[in-house]
Amino acid sequence: MKNKTALPFSLSKTENFFDQLGNYIGDVFYDILPEMGFELRDEQIFMAYQLEQAFKNRNVIFAEAGVGTGKTFVYLLYAICYARYKGKPAIISCADETLIEQLVKKNGDIEKLEKALELTIDARLAKARDQYLCVKKLDNLIHQQKNDKDLLRIHHELPNFVFNNSHASMTSFEKYGDRKDYPLLSNETWTQIAWDPVQQCSTCDFRHRCAQTLHRQHYRDAIDLVICSHDFYMEHVWTKESRQREGQLPLLPEASCVVFDEGHLLEFAAQKGLTYRFHSETLNTMLTAYFNQDIREETLYLIEDILALHEEWFDQLKSYATYIEGSERMEVLRTNNLVDIAQTLHAKVTKLLDQLVFDSELFVMEDYHLKIIEEYLEFLFLWFICFTSERSWNLLA
Repeated sequence: MKNKTALPFSLSKTENFFDQLGNYIGDVFYDILPEMGFELRDEQIFMAYQLEQAFKNRNVIFAEAGVGTGKTFVYLLYAICYARYKGKPAIISCADETLIEQLVKKNGDIEKLEKALELTIDARLAKARDQYLCVKKLDNLIHQQKNDKDLLRIHHELPNFVFNNSHASMTSFEKYGDRKDYPLLSNETWTQIAWDPVQQCSTCDFRHRCAQTLHRQHYRDAIDLVICSHDFYMEHVWTKESRQREGQLPLLPEASCVVFDEGHLLEFAAQKGLTYRFHSETLNTMLTAYFNQDIREETLYLIEDILALHEEWFDQLKSYATYIEGSERMEVLRTNNLVDIAQTLHAKVTKLLDQLVFDSELFVMEDYHLKIIEEYLEFLFLWFICFTSERSWNLLA
């Protein structure tokens, strides 16, 4: 049985890795693949040579080639070999699900390479966090909608360890809760039970047994490749430092190298990933949920004021927003009315944060819910500071 972590070519202590890698790549493209019926292309060979130099000199390389050139085989071979040499997986970031599917589907590029070279390639998918079930949201929803058959079925089919409070080892846990596991579930229903940015995972009772945690551990253990979307990679970049400050692992593991397939589309993913997003309903959903919490009357009145101002502020944003020609964005001019509302909201949000600290000391709010609202309000706090200190603001349409 072949060692899954072994290089596909021999390498002694006295031999140079890149010299041996170059010889192996030459054998693959000049001998092995043509014998398997693959066509040899000059562009493919040229790209392979350029990639070898980039890996050898630890440089960044930009490569452009036509459809059907065979560039995927080239970067996969180098990424896999280098990952095994360094003992860290390579990250393959793709522009969309179509490209990811092209890599991992049955008879896809990875499987073709496995068959042609008699390799066992360990490639695992890293999906966006909203592609995983949130047990906390599902559990809460079950108590509200006890007659929903779809939700009851999903809840019933959860693995036993999810609600088992015993200190079982995580090695005995199995993956569950991927969006693709529920193909018949509508997108509308899925959003009610899937992870969303409002969730405060660090204080959740299910954090070590949740779907997202177990899937993340699975792809972090990949030997060869971790495959994700550009959007998820940029989310990883955006959250890496904050997650480390909070004692959490980054979304993606430390990698031997990163390959961006369709890299010219990375800019848009970066814009989305490195942008603050606010939805008019998020604050309303979050704060109204706290009316059922055991909090003081003074805090409740303050929440009502914030919600009313928040609704007025978004109405004003819509009124003053105009499309930018040739773009999907809208520009919002900072009128005196908008600034006044934002400053008032800023002051009330600051006061509410102080109130929540006081409420937490009285133990009248659940710690989990308190963490969620504090994090979002601090986020909102920064948004109002930014808005009131700039001349104009661009918003996604």
